[in-house]
Amino acid sequence: MKDYGGFDHNKQSLRIVTELEQRYPEFPGLNLSWETLEGMVKHESEYDVSDAREYDPELRGNLESQICNVPDQLAYTTHDLDDGLRSGMLTPQMIEGISLWDFLEKNIIGPVLF
Repeated sequence: MKDYGGFDHNKQSLRIVTELEQRYPEFPGLNLSWETLEGMVKHESEYDVSDAREYDPELRGNLESQICNVPDQLAYTTHDLDDGLRSGMLTPQMIEGISLWDFLEKNIIGPVLF
């Protein structure tokens, strides 16, 4: 995708719901509200900054989209951690002492046995 400008999941998601999906015979897309589309466009992380020129780029997304960013970032992070542990590139001993890991192990997941 590099030769074609790269891949932007926000743009692709917006394209799916505004152009590719053919829910209604009279027009393309899903007929979503401006606020819903803005939330999709402004969904971002520190390494995935959105192009929101058409959606008040100086403003953050609505509260619902900002709240959705939190569990999404948590899911990315936990999947990366899981991948690292499963591959052996990380071991529980390597992440011992990291406050978030210690909290999770103590309060949520229990001792990790590999």
